[in-house]
Amino acid sequence: MRDWLDSSLRIDEQGEYWLGEAPGLGELPRGSIVLFYFKNKIVGEALVEQAPEEIDQEKRERDEVSEEFKKYILFVPESIRTYPDRLFISEEEFEEITGKALQHYFEITPEQYLLLMRKLAEKSLATSR
Repeated sequence: MRDWLDSSLRIDEQGEYWLGEAPGLGELPRGSIVLFYFKNKIVGEALVEQAPEEIDQEKRERDEVSEEFKKYILFVPESIRTYPDRLFISEEEFEEITGKALQHYFEITPEQYLLLMRKLAEKSLATSR
């Protein structure tokens, strides 16, 4: 997942992320921060440049997009970052800070996001000693 975020999504795809069926996905307006999780850990993030849009037939044919994908989101490529291996937010830490379970789609407040980033900073400090 980290390799995919670092190279494929950021460099190869220039921040374009295709979505299949996405029930429960919020609006994700421009400027939203998306957290990526893998194996019950938040491992990275990206800033939304363009909210999700339907994949029209012209784009589908030009970019050879499979029918399984319905929408795409454009992330600011330079904003896509992964957290180092030893730094991640676990499912338990996420729930403790936000009161929510890690699932496909969730919304958190800006304050909760800052608390998650503080947790990453604390882990970084603890591992660098």
